[in-house]
Amino acid sequence: MSAYAARGANKVKQYLVAAMSVAALTVAGCAETPVDLDLKTISSVHRVTVVGPSDPVPISVVTQGEVNAQRAMTAAAAIPFAGVLGAAVAGGVAGGIAAEVARETSKPLNDEVAAEKYSYAAVFQDALVTALRADGYEVSTASVEHKLGRFAEKLDGVGGQPDLIVDAFASATCTDVGGGEKAHFRPVVHVQVQLMRPGGTAPIMNKGFVYDEAVAAPDAYQLKGDPKYDIADYAALKANIKACLIGIQASAVPLANAVAGVLVTPKSVVAAK
Repeated sequence: MSAYAARGANKVKQYLVAAMSVAALTVAGCAETPVDLDLKTISSVHRVTVVGPSDPVPISVVTQGEVNAQRAMTAAAAIPFAGVLGAAVAGGVAGGIAAEVARETSKPLNDEVAAEKYSYAAVFQDALVTALRADGYEVSTASVEHKLGRFAEKLDGVGGQPDLIVDAFASATCTDVGGGEKAHFRPVVHVQVQLMRPGGTAPIMNKGFVYDEAVAAPDAYQLKGDPKYDIADYAALKANIKACLIGIQASAVPLANAVAGVLVTPKSVVAAK
């Protein structure tokens, strides 16, 4: 990658690259191997401990131009001989776009999060605990260390003697969609959820939950985003960056309820066990 591309990448490391990486991994389904839940495996679960997601949840602005430039860099790198030069040029474009987006919108967006002392992870966890208790589970929470965009590496010592541990990581973006007169920005939030038995080495579920207007991840549980949180264009986004945060905040409770809904075991499943 050229020096120009490297400078661009460094400028957005905190505000953009981490969030895009997590979101891309979640959408593509390659952050973790998806594992569907067999409801029979949780028919005897009574006590649940929630350990994720944790803060900070990466929040950023992503433009289609940046995504296209990143794709061009990947494609150019695969072309023999011209690949190195092509990737360097495309990488420079992507780095420049990303740096501009980060400076104009992603940084102010994170500044707004800091000013409001807003915690997406805390709101999500609170809503999840409330929903699970309403479903009849005994629920506790525990604080464990998470690396950005990853499940907790160690679950030893999680208190409460749970039958099941719920872990998660999340990312959120304001992403531009459409084209021409229909182009607009919308909130897109991804939560990857893993269910583990205490002492277990393999998850009994690992699935993505996506809050978006459009079907963005066919292997994930999809929640339809509310179009009232759409932002007309990039100029409107820059003028009112808080509108992006409001749309992202609105996703926390619906996503938590969706996760809780997966853990509702039908009586027919319990009886069949």
